[in-house]
Amino acid sequence: MRFPCFIRILIAGIGCLLAVMASSASARAETPTLVHADELGFTMDEDWRQVWRRVLDRGGRPDPTGPLQQRFANEQYPEHQTDQLVGDFMLAHEADWARSTNQIRFWIHSYNALELGNETQMKMGHEIGGDWRLDFRYDGLDNRVTASHMVTGEFTWAPEGKVGPYTTILINPRLEKQDTDLAVTVGYNAGRLGEARLRIFALDPFANASYALASHRKPPAQLIWKQIDLPLAFSLELLSAEWRGFHGELYLGSLPTQRRALYLGGLVEKYIREDLVWTLGGMLEWKMPDYPLWVGATGLVVTDRWKTFNTDDVAATRERIAERTVQTRAYAFITPRKDMLFETQLRVTARPESIFGPGDLHTEREDNEYIFGARGQWLFSSWFGTELSYWHSDRLAIGPPVVSVNDTGDRFVTRFLFNTGHGMLVSVGAGWDPSPRRSAIYAGGGGTITIDFD
Repeated sequence: MRFPCFIRILIAGIGCLLAVMASSASARAETPTLVHADELGFTMDEDWRQVWRRVLDRGGRPDPTGPLQQRFANEQYPEHQTDQLVGDFMLAHEADWARSTNQIRFWIHSYNALELGNETQMKMGHEIGGDWRLDFRYDGLDNRVTASHMVTGEFTWAPEGKVGPYTTILINPRLEKQDTDLAVTVGYNAGRLGEARLRIFALDPFANASYALASHRKPPAQLIWKQIDLPLAFSLELLSAEWRGFHGELYLGSLPTQRRALYLGGLVEKYIREDLVWTLGGMLEWKMPDYPLWVGATGLVVTDRWKTFNTDDVAATRERIAERTVQTRAYAFITPRKDMLFETQLRVTARPESIFGPGDLHTEREDNEYIFGARGQWLFSSWFGTELSYWHSDRLAIGPPVVSVNDTGDRFVTRFLFNTGHGMLVSVGAGWDPSPRRSAIYAGGGGTITIDFD
């Protein structure tokens, strides 16, 4: 494929600029520092938290009363998953983010002329006396299937030292009382053996009391939810310590069957909503001895069953939706010098879905996708460098309702890298798509910013 003349000139110019900077950097006696090898590593902690934020923040879903995943609720397009990975943070920094207590990071990526996908995460914590500390966290994510903005406060009790039991109490306050959640975590840090923790979530614990009060006000509320089952959910998380370079993680989660009744004006019961969710995740990572190379693999399964029906059990109101996501990832990253970081990943995802009803309606859909990515950062000087990446995606969805996601495509991303030297790293640039199906080679701009206050 022949690129337009101005594109060839641009590429040649960038290449010359990088060559000059690389030559200048190699001439210096001191190599600038981009990463510290002892801070690198991957963890599934953030992937697991994303699953639970989907459970907790029902207002962040396209339909708050619908099923958990709702992957095709809004108009989709073939490059959406690639756009998510292009904009996301590098895998090698996830362990450092999980350990940090005072850090901010966000990414933005242009979807089209009118939409800008983005994610913002902030942590702030401090000891408050004795064995207690208080941590606040903000998580915001806006894309085609999520519009979630959550603030959580977490009180933690842990004795001095790294070995022993600990307890946390978490509250997720919301404007609507029905969407406010509580959680208690009981954990044990076993030092050289690893860590185990059990989280117990109380979902909407104030909903029944709030709506009972509202129903006796004048005028009465026009819509009331009533919880029928005990609204508890559970997450068990097992994290091993490093042994001969190996580190493993195992995650088990469940939202047992939970039913809620929907009342309309006049307190006439109309509908029952029923949810059932279970999740499973795992990771195994190996760090090569005496060399900064990490290799790992992850797996994540999210399954949910959702039902709705009229209390009179009218056939036209009965509907069941079964959603499942099975995602595996193989990855590796390396930092051959302290001014370089390279990583690669292959992510394979299956998203089968079944819809039963209303009436005799029954549809099945298969959706399979793989995305390969290679990404590198190189700091030419103490403050300036580049980030380059390549992405290849292939996705095929079969079955009704038809969604526009099928495609095979390639993406090159060029970014400038800025390091302030005070815990702040900025990456900004644009993507280029050489596939002939596109009318323009430009594939959207974006960037990431990380600020570490620890």
